[in-house]
Amino acid sequence: MQRKFLYPIIFAIGGMFGWLIDTTYRSWLVGYYAPGTLVPFFSIIFGIGAVILYLFFSSANISFLWSVIGGVAMCIALELASGILSLALLDYRFWDYSANPFNFYGLIDLRHGFYWLVLTTNYRLFYEYVTTSRK
Repeated sequence: MQRKFLYPIIFAIGGMFGWLIDTTYRSWLVGYYAPGTLVPFFSIIFGIGAVILYLFFSSANISFLWSVIGGVAMCIALELASGILSLALLDYRFWDYSANPFNFYGLIDLRHGFYWLVLTTNYRLFYEYVTTSRK
């Protein structure tokens, strides 16, 4: 597949899949439908994260473990940067982890870092499966 189509497809799939995960989790916590995204049925941060992880996994020639660790660090940095930008530009907080232990200004915390670990590991396994099955 040509790269000019690949990245938008990864962005779209990541954004829709991320919206589904995030909305399901948020709705389960509060007991009613709670999407919490800027764009209906799409999570921009998950779309960007999917592209970043794809670029990292496809270019870094490192072990599975280090690729997951690096991917988690990138996802947490993306979440922090997105939270700062949403507060600075939109004057709106899309998430608030300040009630959770081990949080940093309510924008990132240990629990959601663990969720990024689970998602990044699954994405890395899926990436490995797709790339080895194409050969």
